[in-house]
Amino acid sequence: MSSNPVLDINGDTPQRLHQALALSGHTKAAGYAITNGRFVLYAYPRPGMIPFPAPTPLDDLVPLIMAWLATAPYPPEFHHDGDNTKGWRCARGQWGRAEGSDEHGTFVSVRPEWIMYGK
Repeated sequence: MSSNPVLDINGDTPQRLHQALALSGHTKAAGYAITNGRFVLYAYPRPGMIPFPAPTPLDDLVPLIMAWLATAPYPPEFHHDGDNTKGWRCARGQWGRAEGSDEHGTFVSVRPEWIMYGK
């Protein structure tokens, strides 16, 4: 994998979240942090993260992230000619770091986002 993979996917199902996390190139996470309204995953231990008891595979991360999203604050709902559902946005910026974090060791972040469905 290159040194600067970029990832930016949204959705509203656990299955799609699993697929988005799989595209990160990581199969497990060492820990997480809630930063700037984002659930940030870490590839290896770093100061300030909350460590998992053991490296945690994607299959176990998805229910944890979905449970967090169920209680996380969402931005104001979009008004348009259609419907919205509560969803998420999974992203990683330049140099393989989680969106919203300049910290080494992060590999992806998930934040609440409205998913729009037009008529």
